[in-house]
Amino acid sequence: MIGPRTRLVAYTHASNVLGTINPVGQLVSMAREVGALTVLDACQSAPHMALNLHQLNVDFAVFSGHKCSAPPASAYSTDAANYSTHCLPSSPAVP
Repeated sequence: MIGPRTRLVAYTHASNVLGTINPVGQLVSMAREVGALTVLDACQSAPHMALNLHQLNVDFAVFSGHKCSAPPASAYSTDAANYSTHCLPSSPAVP
C-alpha cells in the first residue's frame, strides 16, 4: 500500500513464476504522488527485454549480472535519477 508515509517503493519488473510484467509507469506515478523514490528490480526482465531506464523514469534499478552472461556474483545497479554524486565500490566477492 502506497500512502503519505511511503518513502520508497521497490518492485519487480517481471515475475519469474507467472511471467507477469508489472506496470512500471503506473507504479512510478503512484510513488511520485506521495514523494517516494522508486527501485526497479529488473533481475528477471533485463536478460529478456530491452530496458530504457530513463524512459521508465525509475530512480534506481538493479539486476544480477550472471543472468546476462556476466561473471558469477556480479550485479548492476544504477542511480538513474542521479541522486548520488558518487558511488562507492562494493566489497569483492568472497570465494
